[in-house]
Amino acid sequence: MNDFKSLFKDSRNSEEHWVARATQQFTEDLYNLMERRGVSKAELARRLETSPAYITKLLRGDVNFTVRSMVRLARALDGRFVPRLEHETQPIRWVDLAANARRWAPHRAANRIEAQRHLALTPEQESGIPDTGKNHDTVAA
Repeated sequence: MNDFKSLFKDSRNSEEHWVARATQQFTEDLYNLMERRGVSKAELARRLETSPAYITKLLRGDVNFTVRSMVRLARALDGRFVPRLEHETQPIRWVDLAANARRWAPHRAANRIEAQRHLALTPEQESGIPDTGKNHDTVAA
């Protein structure tokens, strides 16, 4: 049991953990903006001149987002991308979390669980394929 606790604690200190958290937050925000704007995956794909399958991949967080791609996605939804830095020990705003929790429909619960699982594993650990460190973002500029 102590081994699991130490592995969990170590994973929270890893860069991969924080990248996964940022990716998860961005994809949640993207989905929520799509819902508020009434934009389907097909419509977002049309606006970005890409496929609906690629939008699904984006929403799963299966791409390496760049600032350019995040800005482009936000602008396609008449939104804006606002990066924010804060100290990792800054208190969580439970009001924000509660508001976001209400937006999660039951059919998306499996995706949420899968995203949480990614927080503890690096892509290399999940796939067994070494990470080359190359950016594979395919959102056209």
